[in-house]
Amino acid sequence: MRRTAIPARLRWQLASRRSQGGFTLIEMLVVISILGILAAVVSMSLVGLNSLAQKRADDGELMTVQSAMNFMLTDQLVDPDIACSAYAGGPRGVTDMAAFPATAPSPPPSPSPGSAGHRPLPLYPHYLRGRYTRRPYVCTGNGTVTAAS
Repeated sequence: MRRTAIPARLRWQLASRRSQGGFTLIEMLVVISILGILAAVVSMSLVGLNSLAQKRADDGELMTVQSAMNFMLTDQLVDPDIACSAYAGGPRGVTDMAAFPATAPSPPPSPSPGSAGHRPLPLYPHYLRGRYTRRPYVCTGNGTVTAAS
């Protein structure tokens, strides 16, 4: 039996068909499964980040209000106990910093710069940029600001 020679053009077409390979269904399922597992792992690691970020934002806001209170006490030469005794927000706290720590308008400053004891200025707009805070705050003794519960 004699073999016949295959023309070059036909030989090239047969070779290109054999080399044209695609992904099998099993390979595609494996890749999709791996991607699904990675997505599940990433989404589970992001679950607790929202509450952690909110807690850190609340802590930062408290530090900002306390810093503004400290600066106001130093700048206005106000006794910290007088500043907190002027607080009239009650135990529920205040979110409006235009009424914190005192709700009454402040009197004009004393003629002598060394005298202390006048009512403090509100924190907004003199010491804080924003008028409202996310959480209510209470002025406790000695000029300390705490979050209302």
